[in-house]
Amino acid sequence: MELADHPDAGTSGPRLGRWWSRAEAALLAQRGQLLSWAPVALGTGIGIYFALPVEPETSAWTMLGIAVILLLLTSRAVAPALAPLLLGLALVGAGAGLAGWRAWAVAAPVLDFRYYGPVEGRILGIDRSASDALRLTLDHVVLEDVPPERTPASVRVSLRGDQRWLVPEPGRVVILTGNLSPPSGPPEPGDFDFRRAAWFEGLGATGWTETPVLAKAPSEGASGSTAYAPASARGSGPASTATPAVSRRR
Repeated sequence: MELADHPDAGTSGPRLGRWWSRAEAALLAQRGQLLSWAPVALGTGIGIYFALPVEPETSAWTMLGIAVILLLLTSRAVAPALAPLLLGLALVGAGAGLAGWRAWAVAAPVLDFRYYGPVEGRILGIDRSASDALRLTLDHVVLEDVPPERTPASVRVSLRGDQRWLVPEPGRVVILTGNLSPPSGPPEPGDFDFRRAAWFEGLGATGWTETPVLAKAPSEGASGSTAYAPASARGSGPASTATPAVSRRR
């Protein structure tokens, strides 16, 4: 049977025209409210970025940038009803680009092995874990036998055992013997991804310690050397020196 003999052959064009006319009228009716759709488009692009299974290559970001520019330029030359659609697509691409840029801007070393040994750092934050254990977030971290370029910018350590002599204060430099590991991912698909949250917080390792947390203090009598004193001993006469039990990384 010839295409012209098909009963719908002569009506597909008018139907498409009527559908487009209705869509055009709906888009034009939204012109006064298009700004409220901008966060939706940006959020869609951000969501697409976080749904990607792997980080895009540099070439992919370059092509995305070119596509966003072309969409913006093309939106100025098309019919008024089509321009919002192209602008929306450009905002989706911009949202994905912003999310990727933010992930790059906060990039910091993440521990890629299990570490057990001495940990030195400055107290940046103090809170409690889900088990109500005191927890310290440390920056200016120093790990034994770990080069600076592989050392996390900050770590979070839960304190176990008897720590009653510790007076945690932001800005105080402390030393401890801890177990550290990389931030863990979601336990099940769709669960909270702590590893992703830790990335954007600059948190490169988490762990715990059962040894006393000691405040680092200058040693008396020997210039250039250091000793470690319990926080309660600070400011109450000569500090008694103590050395925490340390073990090398394994």
